[in-house]
Amino acid sequence: MNFKEIRNFLVVLVVFLVIVLIFRFIADLMGETSPTGPIKIFSWIAGSLAALDIWERISR
Repeated sequence: MNFKEIRNFLVVLVVFLVIVLIFRFIADLMGETSPTGPIKIFSWIAGSLAALDIWERISR
């Protein structure tokens, strides 16, 4: 792996983690206690899709 690929991976990882953490914070504020609740599942899906989109855009 070269520096560009490592940088791209780290950027995508940070974006994914930020999205998931924001949604988890919102879920906690709304009182969702289940780890498989709808907001937390949506956060993983939204984070994955956003990370994939960013990965494809910066890998060109």
